[in-house]
Amino acid sequence: MYLVTKELKFESAHRLIYNYPGKCRANHGHSWVVFVTIKLEERRRLNKYGFVKDFGDFKLLKDWIDTMLDHSTIVSEDDTSFIAWLEKEQQKYFPVKGNPTSENLSRIIYEKAEELLNDDCCAVSEVRIKETCTSEAVYST
Repeated sequence: MYLVTKELKFESAHRLIYNYPGKCRANHGHSWVVFVTIKLEERRRLNKYGFVKDFGDFKLLKDWIDTMLDHSTIVSEDDTSFIAWLEKEQQKYFPVKGNPTSENLSRIIYEKAEELLNDDCCAVSEVRIKETCTSEAVYST
């Protein structure tokens, strides 16, 4: 199996709800680092240039991340009072189902990567996301 990974970065804030008892219940920010891995089974051939996927092709995903997530507040769609404040203050936000945890973000980015990067020869294998230099979550198939 061939695997290629592209690192992408963005800045955003989030807070956890549902009576989460830890300090992450307060709105706070991270410098997120995302690692998107594409796989190609060895029985398949590399493309005519010898690639699994051209690293330039990841720009589609990076553009989506920059538009939707970078310098936004990632917020639970159930956090209605916070969303109302963000809208009133004309702040950029990205609503998610459930808590805006690294685990949920890795799945969201994985699904968007599948939409933008999968083709007839290769597929997204996993998305790892680091919210700090010591903490990461992974979503994979």
